[in-house]
Amino acid sequence: MVGQLTVFPNAPNVFPGRVEMTVELRDLSEAKVAVLGEAVKARGREIAVATDTKMTFQRAEHILPALADPAIQALVESAAKSSGLAFMHLPSGAGHDAQLLAKLGPMGMIFVPSIAGISHSPKELSTWSDCANGANVLLAIVLAVDRD
Repeated sequence: MVGQLTVFPNAPNVFPGRVEMTVELRDLSEAKVAVLGEAVKARGREIAVATDTKMTFQRAEHILPALADPAIQALVESAAKSSGLAFMHLPSGAGHDAQLLAKLGPMGMIFVPSIAGISHSPKELSTWSDCANGANVLLAIVLAVDRD
């Protein structure tokens, strides 16, 4: 995903002399991310040769995929079922605090439905009842973990 372009000199009617682009690659498989990263670099080199352009690549950050703990996932499922809520297992491609928390202990996530499925956008919105359901699932999980 290209999330940022910085163009120099960034003026109307001027061909830029330099463009910086941030590319973020995500997958639950670190191997897939590595293969895709090499493919992006290879294609970039082809474009640079074809357009007589200089292109450099620099890794800014490398965050390992964080898989949810199966025991925590089971608790999420159980809490949702006992509350009569629909649930599904979803991989998350987005970066979350959970990636860092997974380094400290077992991690899982609860996704609350967004109206029209819109996520990671200023238009994202969830109903108050869905938020309350998510909070109740979280409470059930905390109480279950505390009993253990």
